[in-house]
Amino acid sequence: ELNPYNNLSLLVNFTVTNADSARVLYREPGGLQVATPRYLVTASPLSIAALGLRPETDYEISVEASNPSETVATSPVVQATGPLPDYLANQVEFQITGTPPQGYIATPVRAIPGNRYFVFFDETGRIAWYRKFDDIGSFGQQLANGNFGVYIGFSQGWQPDYGHYKEL
Repeated sequence: ELNPYNNLSLLVNFTVTNADSARVLYREPGGLQVATPRYLVTASPLSIAALGLRPETDYEISVEASNPSETVATSPVVQATGPLPDYLANQVEFQITGTPPQGYIATPVRAIPGNRYFVFFDETGRIAWYRKFDDIGSFGQQLANGNFGVYIGFSQGWQPDYGHYKEL
């Protein structure tokens, strides 16, 4: 299903039995297959997000589940991603000069009220991932576990304004 916070990702929901790990395999039809990391199966149903997808593109998606003696995969299903929000598609641009850094560049993007995003750009300047928030501050950083912490609020660190952190 589409991710309500990010049209460049899909949430793959499934039920699995007799498996200790699972991952999602996905690709554009005729393209190279990409896989999420393997997730430990501690409960079922499970939901895994496929990230870094292109807008308005069909993807073939299947789930691969494993235990010590076998690995099985579902037949692929096709799901399309949604469009980039108008504001991100038409008014946000990231230009890289010089040697591009490896990995992603993360930054908050403030727009009109109700359109605030934490955005990740790839090494070409393309929006690779975003997360929409009702309010977002100006701070985010990668945590030791690989997730990101984002400050939700408007404090610059010295004002007595209240906010909270969200882990993505």
